[in-house]
Amino acid sequence: MKATTFLLALLYLLGVTGCTAADESTGDPGPSDSGDDAQIYAAAIRQIYTVDHSFGQPPGWPLVYVVNSTDDAVMSYAPAAPSQDLAPELLAAIQTELVDEPFELIWIDNVDEAPIDLSNGQVAEGEGIIITLGNIHPQNDGTIQMSFFMTCGGLCGIGKIYIMSQVDGAWQVTGSVGPEIMS
Repeated sequence: MKATTFLLALLYLLGVTGCTAADESTGDPGPSDSGDDAQIYAAAIRQIYTVDHSFGQPPGWPLVYVVNSTDDAVMSYAPAAPSQDLAPELLAAIQTELVDEPFELIWIDNVDEAPIDLSNGQVAEGEGIIITLGNIHPQNDGTIQMSFFMTCGGLCGIGKIYIMSQVDGAWQVTGSVGPEIMS
């Protein structure tokens, strides 16, 4: 009898806290194939740099600082998992995926390591941006969701939750979900 009461209480608590089978996320950050992880993160960085910025034309920043650990808290309504340090092998694989891009990719441990002018908030004297990536959250439909926040200094920035899919064997941003932050 005590076991049944405990089980019912546990099921009730799970229901109250929102842990239901209707959740689209599997709850585990990251696909199992590290090659996929590199493609996913590289596709997100490329999309942020070339498309999802707060300017009409890509500004062509020569420096892209990327925090080398994930942070789902950058978008509070995104799927969430604890922050994870990206393994050195994964960082190298992402770097390889982006070798043909027109920017220098610089890995940093935290946002404070990027050169920020405290008088105006510019990153690298207006020559750079800082990107914080979220965890990779596989969805039941085969897509993934991943949040990010990019700042180009001062009040310049954008945050979204990407929906990413495999298209012709490569991961691509195919949409976004939820509210966006842009200034």
